[in-house]
Amino acid sequence: MYALLIALLTLFIQPETADSIKVETEIGKVTVFRNQAQIHREEKITLKKGKQTVVFTGLSEFLIPESIQIKANGSFTLLSLNSQTHYSEETIWREDVQELREQRKVVQKQHQKKQTELEVLKKEETMLHSTTNIINNNKLSSVELEQLLELYREKLSEVLNRQNEVRDEIDELQRKLTHLDRQIAESGVVKSDRSMEVVAEVMSDDDQELTFYLSYLVTNAGWNATYDLRSQDIDSPLSITYKANIWQQTGIDWKDITFTINSGDPASNSTKPELSTNYVGYYNRYRNSGRRNNSTTGKVSMYQTNNRGLVEGIVIDSRGETLPAVNVLIEELGRGTTTDIDGKFRLEYIPNGTFTLKSTFIGFQPHRSKITIYNNGLFITTTMEEDIMGLEEVVVNAAPVRVAGVNAFSDSYNEPPKPKVQTPDIIYNEEISNQTSFSYEIGIPYSVPSNGKEHTVEIKREEVETKYEFASAPKLSKFAYLIGTLPDWSSLNLIEGEANIYFDNSFVGSTWLNPTSIDDSLTVSLGKDERIVVEREQLKEFSSKNFFRNKTRETFSYEIRVRNTKSEPIKITVEDQLPVSTNEEIKVTAKDLGDGYMREETGIVYWEIELQPGETKKLPLVYELEYPKGKRVAF
Repeated sequence: MYALLIALLTLFIQPETADSIKVETEIGKVTVFRNQAQIHREEKITLKKGKQTVVFTGLSEFLIPESIQIKANGSFTLLSLNSQTHYSEETIWREDVQELREQRKVVQKQHQKKQTELEVLKKEETMLHSTTNIINNNKLSSVELEQLLELYREKLSEVLNRQNEVRDEIDELQRKLTHLDRQIAESGVVKSDRSMEVVAEVMSDDDQELTFYLSYLVTNAGWNATYDLRSQDIDSPLSITYKANIWQQTGIDWKDITFTINSGDPASNSTKPELSTNYVGYYNRYRNSGRRNNSTTGKVSMYQTNNRGLVEGIVIDSRGETLPAVNVLIEELGRGTTTDIDGKFRLEYIPNGTFTLKSTFIGFQPHRSKITIYNNGLFITTTMEEDIMGLEEVVVNAAPVRVAGVNAFSDSYNEPPKPKVQTPDIIYNEEISNQTSFSYEIGIPYSVPSNGKEHTVEIKREEVETKYEFASAPKLSKFAYLIGTLPDWSSLNLIEGEANIYFDNSFVGSTWLNPTSIDDSLTVSLGKDERIVVEREQLKEFSSKNFFRNKTRETFSYEIRVRNTKSEPIKITVEDQLPVSTNEEIKVTAKDLGDGYMREETGIVYWEIELQPGETKKLPLVYELEYPKGKRVAF
């Protein structure tokens, strides 16, 4: 009775063991977000009645455990769902290792043969030394003795010399063996493989075969948007080809995968930020321990971050005070922005490569530094040094900053190499929209290896009715540019990205689409037209500097000339500017703007003119600057 009770207690206390099923799955489809990807796998699994543990093996080590989801096409109970790391090692041999082993066999035989020859020579040496017994045991004449000694010396010298030669040959063969052994050892690489496994404990009421669907998010993957903008002429609509540059380094190649491109970013914070009390006060100095960069003026310090493609930082002066409104530009990409009131800047989706980061600000010396992006981000602290200027006119050379989809080229802008103009095939993809993002289901399977390189997938093509006009800012560039204005652009589902521009079947340059605007229309620069000649000249004879009581008055006079050398009439908007005063002691007064109109808040002057073929028009720009005597102004 006592033994039966013990047996029953043991039965109830012992944990129930579940059968373990290891499952290898293939990737069925991938949804790629801006900075992550969702992997979808499926596999048929035969379940027995009762409890079992299903282990999904061979998954990416960059799997996010919190994102794991599992379901099936039938009824089962999910008891638990976990993930675990799996480690394995194997030796991988290079293809030429067998040839190296055959070479070693040949050298080893030669080595053994030389060792044998050396042993024979040593015995010959011993035999020659035994001739002393002949001399001691026999009475030899002087002639016989001389002959014997001569033979002894000759043979012993020959044997010893040969021994030295064989030893050298043995040493050389030993070096070859050592070298071959090293090559063979280096040909075998021990590969340590780390992967993730998903462990699902399930309960089935019956024996059944179910198709299980496993999905999870991974890091080290994402996509960037690029576009091709094509127009035949100013009477044709603008054709926009959407493209996604997919990249991934998840450790697992994506082969012949059905992709869905999604504009969302699961990694971003989805919670609305809350405002806190904003106190006003004086600037605090920003302490900087940056190192001196000998290639430029100023100081720079930087460190890497895990935010792929994000370049951000802060700009300060030599006293440690932050500098707002500094122009920050990546010269090779033409990507730029300005620092905010706290001196901070942010540039997203920067591709891999080495670039020049340039910071410019009136009254400070330009600053350049080299940055390298390789699947990482950067935080940069730049210290700019002041540039003391006299009372002469300040000439501002604009960098090619691309803002709000408009590409403002400077004369020094280097256009990228012209890609081949191709007529794209029809794209059969499905667009899906929801309240927070939109996605495209790609109809053709693609392969994306796990090497971090971008692979381009064409998404769709749109034709948009476009209003074309010419515009010029002669203070910044002597060229006129064709501008396309897209009304109701919000329905196009554009994402910030680089766009290649083709006009009249020719590549004319690149621009940056920045659709994060609240304007009703989006403007895109379609390149410069050299048949429209624009010149800006300061008229020294009409410019002056006078002193009146305790005031200094300076008059600045410019003339802008626009000539149409095209064979058809054109409409063009010309832009220039007056400085805007932020100090009540400094007054700016427009004296002559011709037919131009000025926006008071920005100081920008606009002339909208029509030019017939061969016609030239002159536009005046005259303004007066008044400020306290003895003060210096910069603008």
